[in-house]
Amino acid sequence: MNHIADTGNMVERIAEAIYMGRNGHGAKPFRSQPKAHREPYLKDAVCALKALRDPTPAILQGPLNNPSREPDLWTAIWRAMVDEALKE
Repeated sequence: MNHIADTGNMVERIAEAIYMGRNGHGAKPFRSQPKAHREPYLKDAVCALKALRDPTPAILQGPLNNPSREPDLWTAIWRAMVDEALKE
């Protein structure tokens, strides 16, 4: 069974997940593809990660399954994590 590699930065991991989702079992490993073939998946991954930057209300409710009394704090933490992933 194919799975996403535990190595690489977050953008590469998301790109590989998109690649596997589109191409399925039996596809050549993402990292063995030529750069020109990987590039569209990497661009899609950056777009996906940027979309995640602004948390939904449900995400803000997630920590410890307790409603946050400080949604601005959770939003700042969430955005900081996504911003760091985008810098990788």
